[in-house]
Amino acid sequence: MKRKMCLGGGLLLVASSAIITLAACSSFNLHKDNVIRNAADNTITINGNRVFTRFTSETLEEGNYLIGGELNSELYLISSKSSNNFPVTSYTSGSNYYVFNIVKDSSNEGLWNIKYGENYLYAASSSSNNLKIKSALDDNGRWTYDSVKSQFTAKGTNTRNIMRFNSSNNPKIISCYSSGQKPLVLYKEGGAETSCNVQFISEDKVYSTKSIDKGSNLVLPEDPVKEE
Repeated sequence: MKRKMCLGGGLLLVASSAIITLAACSSFNLHKDNVIRNAADNTITINGNRVFTRFTSETLEEGNYLIGGELNSELYLISSKSSNNFPVTSYTSGSNYYVFNIVKDSSNEGLWNIKYGENYLYAASSSSNNLKIKSALDDNGRWTYDSVKSQFTAKGTNTRNIMRFNSSNNPKIISCYSSGQKPLVLYKEGGAETSCNVQFISEDKVYSTKSIDKGSNLVLPEDPVKEE
């Protein structure tokens, strides 16, 4: 049986085998019809030559990060700041994006501070979808991280406190909400690509994700979603 594979750069390939050898390390979306669409690369380069690797671990780590989201397999990263949120733009290799330093909170185990320069990101409101920065740290700037939902949630009293990717806003933004919106995508500075993430998708719903080592074979199931 021939399987269609749509890889990076819009190149359409037709395979006579149900096995793909992953020579390069990218993240792929495997759809119910066994069409593979290239998602964001595991490793990207910004600000000239700074290398960042897609962060997929269950436990957050201290370090420098890019924060963004994905829409239709296209990566968007924070590239500016407005008064109430952080606009994102489509990723282009070598371009400039905001780098955030994520560190453990000094007073609360399991909480994190997200810094831009000397300022802290914080959930700024209970009535508006705001994500702002300020120099003084309080509980609205102390965050938990949920790796399953891929989101930060601020500990403070402001109730619009979930950091998410708003893909329908113009421009697209990262901000804080009480519910809804899309998951975040994180890239951590450094690291080498050693694996590929394969998402099993039906009607734009992600059913599961597998990590496949570079150089290994991915066997296409008859029904990717049912298989999972």
